[in-house]
Amino acid sequence: MTFRTLALAAVLPWLSLSASATDLGTLTPLPVTQMLQIAAPDVTFSSQYHFFLSEDAHVSALATNVVWSLATTSILDIGDFRLQLFDGVTHEALAMPTQQGDSWRIDGLALSAGHYHLQVSGTTLGSGGGSYALSAITSVQEPSELALMAAGMAAMGGLVVRRRRAHGSLAHGPHN
Repeated sequence: MTFRTLALAAVLPWLSLSASATDLGTLTPLPVTQMLQIAAPDVTFSSQYHFFLSEDAHVSALATNVVWSLATTSILDIGDFRLQLFDGVTHEALAMPTQQGDSWRIDGLALSAGHYHLQVSGTTLGSGGGSYALSAITSVQEPSELALMAAGMAAMGGLVVRRRRAHGSLAHGPHN
């Protein structure tokens, strides 16, 4: 076997990852983390992560480009790296994630029960390809939490009104 044959045998499985799908199952308040490495440069990929919500929830997700360089040589890097969230039935884009450095995040997006998928895409730029990590989590607001939050807001509103009245009566002097 020649070196070329061995190299081709090692790279071919990774090239098939240019479009992949993974089922994350039902998302819960426990984080789900996936990590993927594409061991070939100049590969454009799009990976989908399907998930289900059994009830209304707030979903957060974070996709991070794992960059690794040695001196001035980029070993692992992904260009045009992005994260998107889609409705699993209509395939409509649902969220505009925010970018922070080499990461894209979706923070606490309110979603109804149903099927959805996250899509991570980009092009490997490093001599060894590219690598990324994806985490997703939900938080379900309990009715008691919502009631407590509403009571807290009402109390804060009452304090603001009370302060305004107190400051207003001092500013205008005594009334006759």
